[in-house]
Amino acid sequence: MIETEKVTVKVLGTAFKVKSSVDGNFELVVQRGRVRVTEKVNGNSIVVTAGQSVSFIDNHLFKYSNKDSNIFNRYTSKMRFKDETLQNIVHVINQNNDSFVVLKGDLLKASRLNVQFYKNNVNEMTQIISMALNLKREIRQDTIFISQP
Repeated sequence: MIETEKVTVKVLGTAFKVKSSVDGNFELVVQRGRVRVTEKVNGNSIVVTAGQSVSFIDNHLFKYSNKDSNIFNRYTSKMRFKDETLQNIVHVINQNNDSFVVLKGDLLKASRLNVQFYKNNVNEMTQIISMALNLKREIRQDTIFISQP
């Protein structure tokens, strides 16, 4: 739950950006998933889904389509993982890059890694992961497979 001066935001499994100021201005942009935003005064709520935004203007919530597809780029250009499973790291890479990286093997998925990516593309990120954990990396068509050697 995130509370601002005028609204309460309930996360329903998503990635989003919230901007709020002391004068009551509020904006939320949803990248994926959905978020419920509730006005504190009257309890009115709006569910905002991927590609949509909501603002609080003149004491009312207004939902609209988000036209800026690059709004989250600065947040995903730098990713840091501390003692995270390889399965979760690959999941984040796939979601943020429209890529398809596949881990082969359950033990491999549970492997943990500390890694930081800064403005790396999927090819570079999978190379870093493979070198760090001494893994085999194979590219077939649009898919990158990572497995034990």
